[in-house]
Parts: sequence; C-alpha cells; structure tokens
Amino acid sequence: MYRSKNSFSNSNHQYRGSNQRGGNQRHFTRFSRGKQAAFDPSTLVKNAAPQQIQPTYVAKNKFASLSICGVLKQNILDHGFKDLTPIQDKIIPQILSGKDVIGLANTGTGKTAAFLIPLINNLYNQKTGKVLIMAPTRELAVQIDAEFKIFARGTGLFSSPCIG
Repeated sequence: MYRSKNSFSNSNHQYRGSNQRGGNQRHFTRFSRGKQAAFDPSTLVKNAAPQQIQPTYVAKNKFASLSICGVLKQNILDHGFKDLTPIQDKIIPQILSGKDVIGLANTGTGKTAAFLIPLINNLYNQKTGKVLIMAPTRELAVQIDAEFKIFARGTGLFSSPCIG
C-alpha cells in the first residue's frame, strides 16, 4: 500500500549497519594497499651535483680612482662602498666616457648605483642639466630616488619621484 516517505527503491532490502554488507569483509580504501614496507625517505633525496667554486671577482677600478667629483666620492665612501661590483666596474667607466650602455645583472649587484653615479657626476659638472628616469615599478622608482638622495647629498641636486 503505502510506502514510507524515505524509501526510494523498489527493493525490500534494508541495511541496518555496516556489518551486514555480506561478501568479502575486507574493506580497502584508495590509500590502502595491503601490507607495505616502511617508508624510506632516501628515495626522495637527490644527490647534489658538485658545484664549481666561482673565482672572486677582482675589480679593475676602485671608487677612488674613478674620475668623479670629490663630493660624490665622499658620499660613496660614506654609504659603505669600497670596491666596485662587476657591473659597476664595467659600466661606470663606459658611461663616464660618454658611451651608451645596457647592463644586465642579478638583483643586488649594484645596478642602480652603476647608472646613478655617472649620472650624478655629469649633472654636478654641468650645473644646468635635467634628467628623467622612468622605472617600470613603484618599488624601483622609490629605490632609485632613495639611492639618488644618498649619492647626491651636498651637490645641490634634487630628485622627485612621480608615481601614478
């Protein structure tokens, strides 16, 4: 006649618990595989390849030997720079001699200083020059402005970042 509200099947089978399934009583999940050996973490470790020790770079120039104004040299020394990095050693003399350059180097190698030092020197010697530096990110614009203010202290040169 009437069936109970919760019954949606035509069968009269009722399962009252998980112990009444019948058939094989071993239950497998997708994570169980029967007996397994103990986990060996060495199977996940890759032996490191021996790395060659890079020779220490010896700069051909020193900040003191660069043909830049004395105020700029003093600001560089006050900032803690003693030796030129490879990018600075290769680029600063080229820019000071009037050449256009493109420099590629890793982060933290002194690229900002490599381009700002000759720029500040040229502006200081000209007394009437203006420069527009365009940076692709806000962070780089702020970094360039901060470095400029450190190196240009006492030269009468000023900077203003325009971000937008």
